[in-house]
Amino acid sequence: MDMKETKTESRLRFLRWACIAVLIAAAVGLGILRLRADTSVTVRLPNYPITIDGQQWDNRNAAYPLLTYRGVTYLPAPAAPALGLMVRRAPDTGLAVSPTGGSDKDYRPEKQAARNPRRSSAAVLTCPVTVAGEPYARADAPFLEYRGVAYLPLTETLCTGPLCLDYTWDDDAGLSLRTTGRLRAPTDTLPHFILHTGGVTEDGKTATNSIEAAEHSYNAGYRWLEIDFNWTRDEELVCIHDWGNWWHRVGVTSEMPLSLADFERMEKSSIPFHSFTPALLDGWLKEHPGAMVVTDVKDDNALAMRWLSEHYPGLRDRLIVQIYALDEYEPIRALGYENIILTMYRIPWEEFHDLERLTAFIRDSRILAVTMPAEDNVRDVFDALVSTGIPVFVHTLNDPEAQAQWIHDGAYGVYTDYGDVRTETE
Repeated sequence: MDMKETKTESRLRFLRWACIAVLIAAAVGLGILRLRADTSVTVRLPNYPITIDGQQWDNRNAAYPLLTYRGVTYLPAPAAPALGLMVRRAPDTGLAVSPTGGSDKDYRPEKQAARNPRRSSAAVLTCPVTVAGEPYARADAPFLEYRGVAYLPLTETLCTGPLCLDYTWDDDAGLSLRTTGRLRAPTDTLPHFILHTGGVTEDGKTATNSIEAAEHSYNAGYRWLEIDFNWTRDEELVCIHDWGNWWHRVGVTSEMPLSLADFERMEKSSIPFHSFTPALLDGWLKEHPGAMVVTDVKDDNALAMRWLSEHYPGLRDRLIVQIYALDEYEPIRALGYENIILTMYRIPWEEFHDLERLTAFIRDSRILAVTMPAEDNVRDVFDALVSTGIPVFVHTLNDPEAQAQWIHDGAYGVYTDYGDVRTETE
C-alpha cells in the first residue's frame, strides 16, 4: 500500500513539474516574442519633400531610402557624408556619429531596381550610441537599423546642435537640411574663456598686452590669449594695442610710431612690461604647447595677416584670426588661416542688425565663433546668433555675476582679463 502510494505521488510530482516546465517555457517564449516586438518598429517613406544641400532627395529607388518614424526623418548611415557626418560602428564601442566640418558634394544615393515599399519594419538599435562624443539615449527618437545599416534620427535639436546642420521645415517645401561647414561644441576645442590683452600680470596689472601677462595666464591654465597688433613706422608689426598706450607705459605722452629697431631698443630698457614682436611670439608659442593667440589688429587687418603669413608662416596654425567685417573672411582664409572668429564691435549698426545676412554668412562660412559686446541693447542679435548654434563669445567681462548671467543666457564663452571669476560669487 505504501509502495503504491509512493509511486502515485511520484507520478503526481512528475506531472506537476512537467506542467511548471511547460508554463516556464511558454513564459520565456512569450518574453522573447515581446522583446522582439518591442525592438521592431514600423517605418514609412516620407510623404513630404526632403532637400539636402539644395538637392531634392529621390527616395523611389534608393537602396537606403530616407525613412520616418514617429514624425522624425531618418538618414541612412551611407548617406551621412552628404551632410558632413561620419558614422563609425564597432562591436566593442557601439555606434559613434560626429560632424566632420565638410560635406561630400559628389555623393549620390545607391539605386536599386525595385521601388521601395511605403511601409516597412526596422529594428531599434540597442548598442551604445554617442553623438559628437556625448551619449545619446532618447527613447522617443532612437537610432534604427534597416536593411543592415544604421539610421540616424534627424531631430531639429540634434541637427542644429551637435550635428552642425541647418534645419528648416516648411509645410509646402518640406524638410531642408544643409551643412554649415563648421564644428561646434563638444567636438570643438574652443575654450570658454579667452584672456583679453593676454590676461593680467602676476601682480594683477591689466591691459598690458605683455609677455609677462601671457606667461602668467598660461601658468594659470589658460591657453587662448587675445593679443593686439599694430604697425611700426617702417611697416613692421609689433604686439601693442596702440602707440599712445605704449608710450604711456614708458612715461611719455606721445602717439608717434617708432621704427622696429627703435621699438626693440626701448623694450630692452627699464620698461616694467615687455611686448611681443612676431619673432618673440613665434618663439614663445613653440615653447608653450597648446597656447593659441587670438589676433586683434587695429589697422589693415587683411594686410597684417598677409604680412604674418609671408614672414612667419609657422604662426598660421597658432593664430585665431579675428575678422571685423564679413568681406574680410575670404581674403584671409585664402592666406591659409583655418581658424577665424567674426568679431562684431566694428560692424556698422545696420549691418550688425541684418540678421538674415549674418545667419547666411554663419551658415556658409567655416568660422569658429562670433564675438560681440556684452550689451543689453544688442540682446536681439545675441539671441539670434545663439539660436544658429554657432558658439557666441561676449566681451569683456570681469564681473562674476555678469559672466555667470551671459553664459546662463546662451553665451558659449567670454573674453576676460582675469579668466573665470564666477566662483567669487559662491
